[in-house]
Amino acid sequence: MSKARQLADLGNVYDDGALSNRNLIINSAMRVAQRGTSSTSSGFQTVDRFKSGVQTIGVTQSQGSITSGTPFEEGFLNYYRQTVTTPSSASNVIMEIKHAIESQDIAGSGWDFKNTNKYLTLSFFVRSSVSGTYYCYLRNTEASPELFYRFSYTLSANSWTKVEKTIAGNSSLAFSQAVSEGLALFWVPVFGTDYTGSSVNLDQWETLSGSDYIPDVTHAWGNTSGATFDLTGVQLEVGDTATPFEHISYGDQLQKCQRFYEKRPVEMDYTDDSSASAVYRTYTIPVEKRTTPTIAVTSGLNYWSGGSSTALTVGSNVNIGATSKTWSIQGYGLTSARGILNGEVSLDAEL
Repeated sequence: MSKARQLADLGNVYDDGALSNRNLIINSAMRVAQRGTSSTSSGFQTVDRFKSGVQTIGVTQSQGSITSGTPFEEGFLNYYRQTVTTPSSASNVIMEIKHAIESQDIAGSGWDFKNTNKYLTLSFFVRSSVSGTYYCYLRNTEASPELFYRFSYTLSANSWTKVEKTIAGNSSLAFSQAVSEGLALFWVPVFGTDYTGSSVNLDQWETLSGSDYIPDVTHAWGNTSGATFDLTGVQLEVGDTATPFEHISYGDQLQKCQRFYEKRPVEMDYTDDSSASAVYRTYTIPVEKRTTPTIAVTSGLNYWSGGSSTALTVGSNVNIGATSKTWSIQGYGLTSARGILNGEVSLDAEL
């Protein structure tokens, strides 16, 4: 086969998009979980870059392992799971999974987003223990007013399904070079009737009508104790074709996640004597954060000296701070002896 023919075939397969770095989703294979592997709290608690939104229902979020089946055969080792622990059929129930993308990444992706003949394609593997029709929606946060795109898919109980959806541009979409949220994706295991309604149109961009985010949910996932919803292999790419999933190494994926969140160990010598009443250190952050992060102690700070340990308190005998490129720590007011100050802090710059 001629080189010209090979290039032409590649162009057809990848719809003139990049052959690498096609996927706009970070941690799309659910492999990185810096915060932990299970939590009964909502928000960012387990799988990086994926946020669990919960209201009026009890849910445990977790990172699971895949050892067989179609996703495993395609190279997927992990999934993100939501498990119902306290069922509810209340009208104000919310259970959603969110992934937010910086506006600059959409604006610079190569998608001619204002052109109705240019497309993004979303694909993912999904599984639920409860069969029925489920919904996913996209939100363009920078548009004024915000624009929403909803679509449905049908699941059989306890069976992995690959969903592929092509999404056209729209003249009212808006993305910029901002590092703030530009596009957010939501998978909805269940919404109560306060957030659903007949005003919703599927498969098109439109503004929000009242509080109708999706059509009415008819399955019983939210009212079933132990019900599970699993997600993996999420790929969002420019073009009208879902290409083979772009697997990247764990290390590369971790580095992308650390733009938004990471944990840093604390370990430094401390001296408090007549010439040095405190010790101060500034460290360069290996992966520059999206913005100035919130810094917090995630594992207790302690001062070890002479075989004994003293717990430290932020604002009392230790101060911490951060910029997008550095973080700093100051210990003060301890004993007049040399010791080691250690622990762990987190740097959070999530969208």
